[in-house]
Amino acid sequence: MKIIICTLSITLAFLAQSLHQKGEIADGYIIDHDDQRKDGFVVVRKQIDSQLKVKFSEDKNVKKYPVYRVRDIKAYGYETTLVDHQNNPYQHWRHFHSYEFERPARIMSSNISLIERVVENGYYTVSVFKYETGGNVDMPITIRYIVFCDGAEIAQVELDNFETITKDLFGDYTALTNSLGEIKFRFGNFVRLVEDYNFWIESMHDPNIYKMNPKIFNQ
Repeated sequence: MKIIICTLSITLAFLAQSLHQKGEIADGYIIDHDDQRKDGFVVVRKQIDSQLKVKFSEDKNVKKYPVYRVRDIKAYGYETTLVDHQNNPYQHWRHFHSYEFERPARIMSSNISLIERVVENGYYTVSVFKYETGGNVDMPITIRYIVFCDGAEIAQVELDNFETITKDLFGDYTALTNSLGEIKFRFGNFVRLVEDYNFWIESMHDPNIYKMNPKIFNQ
């Protein structure tokens, strides 16, 4: 009996270690530098790691997923589950694309990172770049938003320049710009503010009246 229990314990430990090493597996894809897309499965990574490389395989059950770095691919994505404002789960695709900055996401890494598109449609689209700032104990990871219009970069927004740049970005939407700095109109709300501005551009309602993008309530 002791031998059976010991064997079972070793087996469970091995499986746990295997799952830990592999991580969560999601349906996904990669796109190489020749714009060739491969569908398969992605190992979900967090924070900075997701910008540096991706583990991807066309075979879900392969023992070891190949690693693709920015030199190997130009984009990737995977499906995940999010929760809407009523706590109902829904499926959402996260898309990452390569982009070059003046600095790497992590020291000794490439200046090209795989950044996530967080606003995909509308007048403005937005991607987010996260980079390590080890010298700052209060903020070890800095968030930077890259704003595009018609595919061209028009701004990079961080906490220290948030109000200055957003006044220019949202300048003609008076109700929004007059609220900047108030609760729910700060840097941490930037993605929602872009979504609301895109809705205003689309509907062109009274610029002195603030309205949230209704699509937020459908997520």
